[in-house]
Amino acid sequence: MLDTLDFRQARAKLELHRQNPGLITGFMLPDGPIYYRNIDFAELFARPLQTELEETWVVPASRIAPPQLHSRQTLFYVYQVLNGLLPHPPPPPFQDVPDGITYQGQSLDFSRLTAEHKSSVWTRMAGLYDQILGRAPLFMDLVARYCADLKGCTKILEAGAGSGLIAAALAAQGSQVHAIDVNLEMLAHARHKRSFLVGEGDVEQLFFPDHYFDAYLSNNVVLFTHPGRTFEEARRVLKPGGLLAISSAQVNPDLSAIGASLERMVAGGVPEAQARAFLELQVEMLPEARPRSSAEVKAQLGQLGFEVLKLEQAYAGINFYLLARKTHD
Repeated sequence: MLDTLDFRQARAKLELHRQNPGLITGFMLPDGPIYYRNIDFAELFARPLQTELEETWVVPASRIAPPQLHSRQTLFYVYQVLNGLLPHPPPPPFQDVPDGITYQGQSLDFSRLTAEHKSSVWTRMAGLYDQILGRAPLFMDLVARYCADLKGCTKILEAGAGSGLIAAALAAQGSQVHAIDVNLEMLAHARHKRSFLVGEGDVEQLFFPDHYFDAYLSNNVVLFTHPGRTFEEARRVLKPGGLLAISSAQVNPDLSAIGASLERMVAGGVPEAQARAFLELQVEMLPEARPRSSAEVKAQLGQLGFEVLKLEQAYAGINFYLLARKTHD
């Protein structure tokens, strides 16, 4: 989730950006949030809006903020403000401290988060996601399954949404889609689609209230998380009778077997340099993955009060695709 820290002084905001280029994701202005990517932060302060900018909120990542900002209620409130679901309130008091950037008397250290963010395979993959997956028939087949099974659901959460390809497809059907991810670069790409709500969030510790969604989906997320905590949180935020749709790898994938070979990607219109970069990142990512069998996931969901409605193969047998309904808490 993104929290709001009130840096009224342009100097403090500028220093924050110098330490962490690209980590600030937007401003809160009186007429709502403004998000940006690849804009020279210093240029903004030279424009006529300087006075207004000095009264706005800067939005960094919650992982570096003091613990008191991490309550579920606070994070959900900020998420609603950032997405225009609640009016923008007056900024809280802020005391500028010359020796560093602080909040409520505590210094904020962005160095570790910045290093982790820049080195993350997901950060380096984000710019390739839409170009590669948007042209991949096996991925688009999964998108079609999600759309068919969740069509008509009013409010949907995509947990681990990446660049938002699936969220955008679901939003195009008329659903209100909420997309969360932990990677800031992925979120930047998702925000620019502007057809669904976006926030930074942990799928194992969702900030949404109980019984908030009609449907929940995740695609290739379970193999990177603790499935028990992930599914417990999915159950908590789903309404009774809500739908859960999941696809995830059940074996370590052979990239060539799922149509991701260099030749097939280039034949599909992907520039060779981008195809090579994407494949290299896929290989780098695989050691972090922990494939789960469909039988294991089905059993866990059954213990949590889900009725499995559909269990199919996907991605040429590498993935399973599962649709379930929450029957009770």
